[in-house]
Parts: sequence; C-alpha cells; structure tokens
Amino acid sequence: MAECRDVSGSWYSARACLDTGNGGGTLVTKNLAVKLGLVDGFGRPAGGGSVRTWTVCGVVAGASERVPVVSGLTYRIKGKEMTVDAGVTECDMDCDLLISRAEIMAFEADGYKFTAGRASRW
Repeated sequence: MAECRDVSGSWYSARACLDTGNGGGTLVTKNLAVKLGLVDGFGRPAGGGSVRTWTVCGVVAGASERVPVVSGLTYRIKGKEMTVDAGVTECDMDCDLLISRAEIMAFEADGYKFTAGRASRW
C-alpha cells in the first residue's frame, strides 16, 4: 500500500506494485490521477499547455500504449515520500500505482528492504 497526495495536499490510499522489470517510469491509473486532480476526466494533465507523452511497452510482444505524463505525483510508502513524473494509463492493472525500478532503487538506497507482500526499513 501507498498513499498519494492530491493537488490540495490531502492523502489517499492507493494499491502500489513494485515493478522491478520497469526501466521506463512509474505509471498511475487514470482513475487515481483524476481523484488526485492531476488530470481531467479525459486524462489530460491539469493546467493545460502542451502534453508530454511516453510510449509504454508491455510484456506482450509488440503491444504498446502512448500515455500522457504528469509531473509532481507525490506518493509515500512507509514514511518515505517520492515526487515523480508518471505516465497516466487506462490499462487494467492490479494496482493504482506501478512503481519503476529507479524509484525502488531510491528506496533501497535509503535502507528500505522489500519482500513479497510488504516493505520494511532496516
């Protein structure tokens, strides 16, 4: 589990998955991004302007999705806060937040150890 901060500073619970094979970037579901005020109901980043996108490739050969990117997604796990850019996906994931390998490494550098089903700090 993680907590994500909305644009007004309130925290919401979110299901997080650590994706050790994700060398690209963190993904957030459109539903959670809307709840946090990061995107509008169409999935466009709040604030307007030009939209940055990532092409996200899955485990199925040749499958990909072009997703808008939001800046300033803040989440915390076991008290450690991270503020990151995140791709907003409409994919049906088993979680609300798919955390990239680079961010997992940042947790580990600060002494966090992850095991199946939970996180701890040593």
